Amino acid sequence: MKDWLDWVLWGVVALSALAGFRRGFERESRRFVQTAAFVAEIAASSAAAVAISRYVRNFVLQDGQRASVPGWLAHLAAFWQQSPRLCNWIVFLAAYLIVASAIGALLAPLGARWIRPRGRVRTLSRAGGLVVGGALGAFRAAAVGAGLFLALQYVS
Repeated sequence: MKDWLDWVLWGVVALSALAGFRRGFERESRRFVQTAAFVAEIAASSAAAVAISRYVRNFVLQDGQRASVPGWLAHLAAFWQQSPRLCNWIVFLAAYLIVASAIGALLAPLGARWIRPRGRVRTLSRAGGLVVGGALGAFRAAAVGAGLFLALQYVS
């Protein structure tokens, strides 16, 4: 471990594991489910945004259909053609709001029913929290590494 980034990433994993040890298995499992739901929301929203963007792009390229559409839709298609990145972000945010609401509505009753903290944190629960916290730390370290990679790719 000669590189400073290795120390930072291992520090993220260690701090997450210690936080999991402190919280216990039940509380850390709830955090794990929340993180998994967030990743699912991002993936589903990205897929929906790509599909909608592809549909609108194909609509914009077909000039013969523009005569039969309302004026506001033709203006929207023209705006989409002028600034596609901005429109992709708008579609992603709209899809994220819808998907996050749906997943949140599905997971709220399950999380309250299956994963709920029960009283004091015991030794076995702390060990389980340490393992789950370490797994979450590994995910967080991977996210930090990916974010750093993307930042360096765009900056350089």
